[in-house]
Amino acid sequence: MARGENEQGLHKILDMSRLISIV
Repeated sequence: MARGENEQGLHKILDMSRLISIV
């Protein structure tokens, strides 16, 4: 289960970096 949480965190970080890249 912890693995799933880690994956979610990674996705969040990726989304954030993506937004920063676009800006």
